[in-house]
Amino acid sequence: MAQSGLQLLAPLSVGVAAHLIYFHRYECHRHTQTFVVIFITYLFGAPLVLSRISAQSTTSATIGAALLLLAFLVGAIGSTLVYRLFFNPLNRFPGPFAARLTNFYIAFRVGSKLQQWRILESLHREYGPIVRTGASRVSIIDPDWVEPTFSQNAVAQKGPWYDNNWPQPSLQQERSRAAHDLRRKSWAPAFSDKALREYESHIKIFNRKFLLRVAEHQGARMNVSKWFNLYSFDLMGALAFGKNYGMMDNGEKHAVLNLISTGMGALGLTLPTWFMQLLRLMPGDPAGLQRLYQFSQNELREAIHNNFYASKDAKVSAGSVISSWLHEIYKDIPNPWESRHFCMDSQLLIVAGKLGLAEHSA
Repeated sequence: MAQSGLQLLAPLSVGVAAHLIYFHRYECHRHTQTFVVIFITYLFGAPLVLSRISAQSTTSATIGAALLLLAFLVGAIGSTLVYRLFFNPLNRFPGPFAARLTNFYIAFRVGSKLQQWRILESLHREYGPIVRTGASRVSIIDPDWVEPTFSQNAVAQKGPWYDNNWPQPSLQQERSRAAHDLRRKSWAPAFSDKALREYESHIKIFNRKFLLRVAEHQGARMNVSKWFNLYSFDLMGALAFGKNYGMMDNGEKHAVLNLISTGMGALGLTLPTWFMQLLRLMPGDPAGLQRLYQFSQNELREAIHNNFYASKDAKVSAGSVISSWLHEIYKDIPNPWESRHFCMDSQLLIVAGKLGLAEHSA
């Protein structure tokens, strides 16, 4: 037993060192896939190696490998908890004690109700304008922080949450200021005065459809939220891809609306970024993120073939939809709809366009 204890001391120490030297200092969530590969390789490879070099049975080697891994994890996790409890600079901010320990705190509080704003509101009422909400997170409602955080001269950078789609972020998720500026410059023609005038014809069509739906109720009660959702998605489809999903005409939701709700639900929990990366690797696509990406890619492919490659037979003029302007960035590469950056920007048009229009209209 003494010998076993000494043998476990080495991986325990390695776990502590791994936290202090690596996990504590770097953004490891960008390497989640690599860690998964290492973990799986160890699970299957370590017992074989141990059985060969120590002449143990496969069962004994498997137990030994599991104990070594457990010791490493105890060292790494234990060191992490000690740091978070006693040495984290964020400990100076008020908040629930459990929030010091894990970035899952808010997700546990929010649960299936997905009303994070209520949880944050209650925390701010209890603790003030700055509240600790996780091991590496704070929530701020102090207006004095807007300028140093979001202005042109802000020194603050976007946090790891924006890496949920790493390594191919959309424009909104681009954390590098230099890279963001370059991509924003490429987007600029899509929001020029000329482009905005081109979009007006789409907007007028769906405005009329919405007003007709209101008139149909003749002053009776109507579910305005439902119709704003249908209006915003139809208008998003027209502006982004030149496509009419027909929801204002038939009064029924498109299946992708549920897909967006599922994906936004996962984001609404504000799970740690490494866990979101892990969800993307899991079979079955539990968060719906891959299905939403596939939908974006399909819509982009259809728009490119029907509108941008069709010349005189195009269903809509190229400059009248936003994706046509973005296509100018990627048109010289083969099969531009397969560009992950292009697809992520198209997904941004779908999600931000739909949600933004619905909230603004409401």
